[in-house]
Amino acid sequence: QGNYQRKWNTESCEQFIKENNIDVELLSEYVDMYTKMDFRCSCGNVFSTSWHEFNNQKSPKRQCNQCGTLKR
Repeated sequence: QGNYQRKWNTESCEQFIKENNIDVELLSEYVDMYTKMDFRCSCGNVFSTSWHEFNNQKSPKRQCNQCGTLKR
C-alpha cells in the first residue's frame, strides 16, 4: 500500500493513524500536505505539524516536542 498513491483528506489521515496504531488524535481538518494541523499527543499535549512532516518516511513528527525530547 503506497502512501504516495493515496488521496489524502481528513478521513484518510484518520484511517492512516488507526491502521498504523499511531497514538495521536487528529484535531483539525486536512487542507493539504503542507498546512499544519493540530494533533493530541498520547501524553495529552497538543502539537501542530503538517501531514508532510507527520508522514515523513525518514523522521516523522508524530508526538509533541516534550515527548520527542524524551525519546532522544
